[in-house]
Amino acid sequence: MPTPGIGRSTTLAGVGCSGGVRPFGCVFAPSVAQPVESESGLAMLIVPLVRGRLMLSRKRQTGVLNGGCAGQCGFTLVELMVTVLVLSILVGIAIPSMTGLINTNRLAGQANELVSALQVARSEAIRQNAGVTVCASTDGLVCSDAGTWTHWLVRGGRDNEVIQSGLINGSVRISAAGYPVRFRADGLARSAAGGLAAATITLCIPTTRPAQNQRQVTLSRGSRIEVVPVNGGGAC
Repeated sequence: MPTPGIGRSTTLAGVGCSGGVRPFGCVFAPSVAQPVESESGLAMLIVPLVRGRLMLSRKRQTGVLNGGCAGQCGFTLVELMVTVLVLSILVGIAIPSMTGLINTNRLAGQANELVSALQVARSEAIRQNAGVTVCASTDGLVCSDAGTWTHWLVRGGRDNEVIQSGLINGSVRISAAGYPVRFRADGLARSAAGGLAAATITLCIPTTRPAQNQRQVTLSRGSRIEVVPVNGGGAC
């Protein structure tokens, strides 16, 4: 005679234990199967994540992540040659432009100094009520008639002293017509005959960079000062 609850456990498990009466030996299938299904589903989610983390860690250790390199990194010979070629092209383009810019600034700076010297001489002649001269100089102390300008001077006034002086840039060549310029107490530059003076001083750098390699500082009508760029064709 079968033992109660043992021989019928399988059948009851298949049918299910429902209702208020629960016979002895009844096995509840849902209570046994549900944990097994949930464990297997969780494992299916965790295992790929663990594998992905392991692969990511290996990639980081070997240095191949994001184009990195393990150990020492460097450039190939072809990459270096291409870099040198591009750099040489850029330098070849930039150097001529920089040379022209430097020469332009030298001419403009020297021309502005001479314009400032003429304006100072005019204002000092009016202020001191005495003649003031703008002239070339070789030593920065006295006026000189030498053809080569190494300095410029503003000299005169009541004490006939050096009011202002400046040095000529060594790369700039200067030629002048109508100098020295002497301003009288009325603020006008006049010639020896008494008429309104006109003078031109030309600053030049013998180069084709820039094309306008000359600046002419002109004095007209005794007081009007102007700077004019001139294309000298590379000559002075």
